[in-house]
Amino acid sequence: MKPGGGKPPGNRPPGNRPPGNRPGYGNKPYYPPGYWHGHRPGYRYNPYQHYHRYGYRPWAWATFGGVAAWIGYSAATPVIYNYSVNDGYVYNDGVQVASVSEYETQADQIAESVPPPDDASEWMSVGVFAILPEGVEEVDVTVQLAVGKNGAVAGTYYKKDGDITLPLKGAIDEKNQRVAWKVGEEDAITMETGLDSLTKDQSKVIIYFSEGVSETWNMQRIDEETAKLAQQEIHNEDLKSQLVTSYQELESNLDDAWKDYLALPDSMYSETAIPTKTELEIVIKHYQQIQSDSKYQVLTKRPEFQKTYQLLNDYLKDLEQQPEVPAPPPANS
Repeated sequence: MKPGGGKPPGNRPPGNRPPGNRPGYGNKPYYPPGYWHGHRPGYRYNPYQHYHRYGYRPWAWATFGGVAAWIGYSAATPVIYNYSVNDGYVYNDGVQVASVSEYETQADQIAESVPPPDDASEWMSVGVFAILPEGVEEVDVTVQLAVGKNGAVAGTYYKKDGDITLPLKGAIDEKNQRVAWKVGEEDAITMETGLDSLTKDQSKVIIYFSEGVSETWNMQRIDEETAKLAQQEIHNEDLKSQLVTSYQELESNLDDAWKDYLALPDSMYSETAIPTKTELEIVIKHYQQIQSDSKYQVLTKRPEFQKTYQLLNDYLKDLEQQPEVPAPPPANS
C-alpha cells in the first residue's frame, strides 16, 4: 500500500524490524506466568477470557453477609459443610447425609437450576481458589468464581498439567446453602461446596467424577494480592496478543516501507521480553503522525490501522499501571 504521498514520513529507527519474515505469533499458544504457589515456579494461569464478565476485580474476596445480601438471601447464619465421602455415602462433619448417587443427582440439579445473567453488573466476584487433593500441597487446579444476583455461579477452571482452561457454571441452593457447578461443556464434572465456603480460607469441596467416583478435596482461597497481580499480568499479556494479531492484519496490506515505519518493537514477539515505555512511545508517535495528516487517510481510516493504534495506546497505558520492581539493595561489602 502507498497511501497519500506514497512513502511514510521519516525513517524508521534501526533495530525495530529485522529483515525477513516474522514467525506467526498469532498462532502460538501464549500463556503468561502465574503466581499461585510458593515462589511461583512456572505456574501458569490463563482465565482472562472469562474474567471480563465479572467486573474489574475477579480476585476480590467476599463475606458471607456480602454474598447473602447480593443474592437477596435472608439467612443470617451460615450452614457449615465439612464434607467427607466413605463407602458410597456423603458425610457432613461426620454425620451421614445421603448416598453419593443421591447427593450427586441433587448437585447436578442445583448446578443447572439458574441461568447465568448476561449483564456484567449482575455479577460479584468471590475470589480464586486452589482445589487440592487431601495431603497435596502443590497446586494443579484452580477455580475463579463469581456469583450472580439471581443465584447463578460462573467462572473459570484451570488445570496446570496440560494447560487446560474451561468455563464453569452452576448455581446456589439457597434453602440448603449448597453451591454446585459443572466444569466444561462436554463430559462435564460437577463440584459442590457450601455457600459459606466461598468466603473462607480453607474448606472442602466434593468432586463428582465419571463412573460414580466421588472424592472430597481441599478448597483453599488464594490471597487477593497474589490473585490481583496474576490478573493484571494476564490482562497485559492478553492485550499484547491482541495487539500483535491486529498488527499482522494491518501488515498484510502494507508495502515494505510502511511495514518498516509502523512495525511493532521486536520485544512484542518475545515470550519473555517486555517492551519498554520508550519503545512503545516511538511507535505510537509514528501512528499519531500519519493519523493527523489527511493525505494518509486511505491508510488511517482502515479498521486494521484504527484497531492497532487503539491497542497500542491501551497496551502502553496498561504497562504504566504495572507495579515496578524496585532496585536491589546495595551489595554487602
